[in-house]
Amino acid sequence: MMKEKFSPSLIERMESEERKEQLPPGRLLQALRIGNGMTVLDIGAGTGYFSFPAASLTSGQVVAADPQPEMIAYMQAKAKEGNLPQLRPVLASAERLPLQDRSVDRAIASLVLHVTDTVEQPIRELARVVKPGGLLFILEWLKKQDEARIPPPSRVEPQEMEEMLLRYGFKVIRLDYPTDRHYRMIAEREMEKGR
Repeated sequence: MMKEKFSPSLIERMESEERKEQLPPGRLLQALRIGNGMTVLDIGAGTGYFSFPAASLTSGQVVAADPQPEMIAYMQAKAKEGNLPQLRPVLASAERLPLQDRSVDRAIASLVLHVTDTVEQPIRELARVVKPGGLLFILEWLKKQDEARIPPPSRVEPQEMEEMLLRYGFKVIRLDYPTDRHYRMIAEREMEKGR
């Protein structure tokens, strides 16, 4: 479940040129090292902001999971228009992914974990589906000290996120700050012991 429901009326803002300048999806995804033939998962994919650039990097399947039918329809139409048959929009929540264990090479969680009921359940699901040695891309909001909204929006600080990832078998290999309001983490799924 989600703490907040994304409004389809925000699609224009999600796809704006200003946002693409601040958070250029292709450039941000470079750290994920998506290779040809890889399976990529994007949870809370929304408009496919990261799914579409990922699909241009692989002939493998890009599973764009989102819990809202409006977002699935939007991505299906855009994928058909862009002739991207490897992009597969799937109606699913981040807490319950319709994927087999260890079936994903790369995973993306962009600006979604802070709106889930608990951050832990999506992280647990990602640990289940990401292959050992696979990479996870997380983009999240930083907590603002001068936040004026009441109640303040939910945020997950980088240290808290890293601790949770470690509990579920991910090791953070990169942490950076693409803007003064966001952080990006790249975490590697650790190899299973005895394999």
